[in-house]
Amino acid sequence: MHEPGRECLGHSFAQPLAAGNGSYAQLAHGDCDTLLLLVHGFGGSAVSTWRGLRSLAAGTPETASADIVSYGYNSTNAPAANSAVLLGEFMDGIIRNSPEWSNLVEQVTGHGRPRDYQRIIIVAHSLGAAVSRRMLLNAIDAGDDWPAQARLLLFAPAHMGTRLLADRALLGGGLGGLVNTLLTGWKLGRPALDDLLPDSDFLKSLISDTETQLGNGWGDTLKAKQIVFGELESVVKVARFCDDPPHKVWREHTHTSICKAEEAAKFVSENLA
Repeated sequence: MHEPGRECLGHSFAQPLAAGNGSYAQLAHGDCDTLLLLVHGFGGSAVSTWRGLRSLAAGTPETASADIVSYGYNSTNAPAANSAVLLGEFMDGIIRNSPEWSNLVEQVTGHGRPRDYQRIIIVAHSLGAAVSRRMLLNAIDAGDDWPAQARLLLFAPAHMGTRLLADRALLGGGLGGLVNTLLTGWKLGRPALDDLLPDSDFLKSLISDTETQLGNGWGDTLKAKQIVFGELESVVKVARFCDDPPHKVWREHTHTSICKAEEAAKFVSENLA
């Protein structure tokens, strides 16, 4: 995702979207059959989290036919289940070519042809991975067809919880950075952090509902296509979720640096090929 005001070969300027918090879209100028949705994690943002993906709108063959949408949401104060519902409503507007989305497409491309996405690639980080998977489960439960086209690419997913908050004795430990933000947020009663406790109702239902829908044939949608953790992961639990594939490890990266790594754009592009 590029900074607002920057236009790249093959894609539009970053267009602000009304939905969510600071959400942006960069639309493909040519034929488009893919939606690339970026969902940040706890305390992240639609732009700053994904600095490693700036080159995706640079006209590479893998992304030339993809609309790139970065969704921002209240990742600190809202329960994860509520964030999933709002993300689902946002997706419905895009998939169903709502008037707002159609007007944006026409404004950027110069034609009124509705988008008809054949692939939906959801790239999510940390809490965003759990929110995205719950959103997909909600859409499946609602009888929507579009989840069949969806695939998950996950950076340091938090779907098995955060180990920091499981040990409440750590509170006030002067650990710095995102760790202190997480711990301070827990002390202040941030609902999303309660949802990341390993034994939370949110995570337990996420596991059980995923297992149910895997049994109903939704494996391609609900099993992550690929997962990557930083070697120095210290925030979330590194453990297998349901039938997900084994994860990759990027050396010398942390929970937050993997989204900004040089490898990030290549990782996403290879999964669009």
